[in-house]
Amino acid sequence: MAKNLYLPPHNNSSVTIAFTSFFFTASPSVDKSQRINTLNSSGNIADKPMKSESSQPVQTYNNSNAISNEKFTKTDCKIKAIKCSDKSTKMFSTFGAWMSDASRSDDRIWVADHFSGRRLQEFKNISLLLQNDHKDVDVRKFYQGCGHVVYKGSFYFHNGGTNTLYKFALNTRKTTALTMPNSRYRQLSYLFHNSKTYFKFAVDENGLWVIFASNTDDNTMVAKLNPDTFSVQSMINTAYPSAKAGNAFIVCGVLYFTDNLDKLVTYAFDLKTQSPLDVSFDLRKGNEILAMLSYYPNKRLLYMWDNSSVRTCRVKFKNS
Repeated sequence: MAKNLYLPPHNNSSVTIAFTSFFFTASPSVDKSQRINTLNSSGNIADKPMKSESSQPVQTYNNSNAISNEKFTKTDCKIKAIKCSDKSTKMFSTFGAWMSDASRSDDRIWVADHFSGRRLQEFKNISLLLQNDHKDVDVRKFYQGCGHVVYKGSFYFHNGGTNTLYKFALNTRKTTALTMPNSRYRQLSYLFHNSKTYFKFAVDENGLWVIFASNTDDNTMVAKLNPDTFSVQSMINTAYPSAKAGNAFIVCGVLYFTDNLDKLVTYAFDLKTQSPLDVSFDLRKGNEILAMLSYYPNKRLLYMWDNSSVRTCRVKFKNS
């Protein structure tokens, strides 16, 4: 039976594309020495940091390079409800992320299959994704979790077993690294246990962010990132326990948390005023694993990897 994936275009007219369920193949084996440095004997991500292959020196965040007067371009669009499409397509893996560029008009789609790996699948357009016609892109480091994004032509991800984040330029293959001290990144002390994610990148109307957990307590931290220099502009402590959250996303400068079953949005934190907001609305009905939940401001959609299937969700705002 054919499955459907609903991807409303930017002009808000509706289009439904029908296609047969497809499966993503496993990535080809990687260099043996690289795998030894990264994986333990069971084949899982090891805690030992990998040797850097970045084309630039690794940057480290500290308070001296943070900007306290971060400017927000848009914060006046609070969410009223989320409506997920009934149309979806079945994927091979329980975990993964599917992405388009959250900043621009780009027909390409990227898929990171599973919660660890070092290859992306790149599709020239949605039609080829439906046919599983792709090329593999080696991002040179093992990613961990399902919290990646593509933004301004680059793939942003957490390098498994380390506290290092990477920016990988998809056209030039150039890599830039950023270390995040005082963050949780190993020994299964995930930010979001449901998706095996330590660092969650997010994009909203204000730009690029990364969400992570403090290693001194269970507080959820949010860093505003400069995508051009790949550096931290500001750091915000939400004081919200990561153990309470299943996942999170950012819309118009507000961080929204799901409950630990990923069925409801139960808490929000305004990153501009640094104050909590009273919210409560449904996200989904099922109890299966929600691996990925990412907002796309250029489409006003949430992309979801839910119960081994991918779908989109329409974001409805209070002022619309």
